[in-house]
Amino acid sequence: MKPVRFGVAGVCGAIGGTNVRAIRETPGAELVTVTDLNEGGAAQVAAAVGCEALRNFDWIVKRADIGAVCLCTPTREHGKQALAALKAGKHVLVERPLALTVDEADKVLAAAEKAGKTVGVMYPERLRPAARAAAAAMSQGRLGAIYRVTLVHTAFRTQHAFDAAPWRGTWAGAGGGVVMQQGLPFLDLLACLMGLPKRVAAWTATQTHSIETEDMATAMLEFEGGAQGMVHFNTTQAPGESYLEIVGDLATLRLSGADLRFYRPATPLKRFIYADRSHIYASPECTEQHAPPAQADATHADVVADFVYAVQHNRAPQCDGASGMKSLELADAILVSAMLGKPVDLPVNRSAAKRLLKQGKPAQPAASAPPSSASPPQAGSGKMKA
Repeated sequence: MKPVRFGVAGVCGAIGGTNVRAIRETPGAELVTVTDLNEGGAAQVAAAVGCEALRNFDWIVKRADIGAVCLCTPTREHGKQALAALKAGKHVLVERPLALTVDEADKVLAAAEKAGKTVGVMYPERLRPAARAAAAAMSQGRLGAIYRVTLVHTAFRTQHAFDAAPWRGTWAGAGGGVVMQQGLPFLDLLACLMGLPKRVAAWTATQTHSIETEDMATAMLEFEGGAQGMVHFNTTQAPGESYLEIVGDLATLRLSGADLRFYRPATPLKRFIYADRSHIYASPECTEQHAPPAQADATHADVVADFVYAVQHNRAPQCDGASGMKSLELADAILVSAMLGKPVDLPVNRSAAKRLLKQGKPAQPAASAPPSSASPPQAGSGKMKA
């Protein structure tokens, strides 16, 4: 089987280095060339790993000996670079998100179908053993009818984290704040386990950072079948927390990183509600089942290996573009709902989302001055109004 020969764009950041290592570690993958706007940095990476450095992304696309392009560039570049690579007949593996907006992602998927090429999105969290076990439980109906979903993820960031890369925290560069940049892998898990909701109502704010976009977001979800959900993200909280909880009639699933637990009532919840007459505060006894931890966690290399196998065997990768787009759909729904100040239905209205997210909406009043260390922004000052 011929190796899949990669060119990697955007190698000077931490995530670019992670992808370079993942490709080099993967049997059947061959790192041919790298590029970055920082030409000197790209040359250093190339010298360190023993590959070629090209001057810019266009040169990678033109290389006939490169079969796949890995995009580790800023979010704003993903869609147009993916389209250019597909047009040139390359397979594409993209760091999340697939594109800046759902409208742009639609074009990428259409171009991939037309070219007969594979598109993958980098979601190693989906391949974790705990996440796989959770997906198996959901597909087998082991939770019964679903009543409630709760997703919480916090990822503390200093102002320096945004200042160090000026595209972060901007609508034009990142397409959003905490929802797009920290929340996507967790929205991906939610979408994989539950599917997409039919309606979203959301609120966002910038409470502690001097950025255009949100550093806090909360959304309420309504699913087909009646299940309700809540999502919360922020980059302001320490210590942090991260978990996905799905409550069903037969069991509750709680997924937090590599930890997976099931809580099972002795009697299905709805049956107990109608059958028990012991006293008015009765509740069914529940047992906790802790899934044994796996010996190894999933990494970027697992996604690369699956992508390579998919290309070589002409099948869709597990983290393919179509499924990877679901988290973007949900993220856009959250941001659009917050901007409009009202619930939105899914699928998201493409033209409305494109218009709103392109123009952005300042999360702080335009007249407000950047906060100084002596005068931080007041909590809630960045609340988006309808």
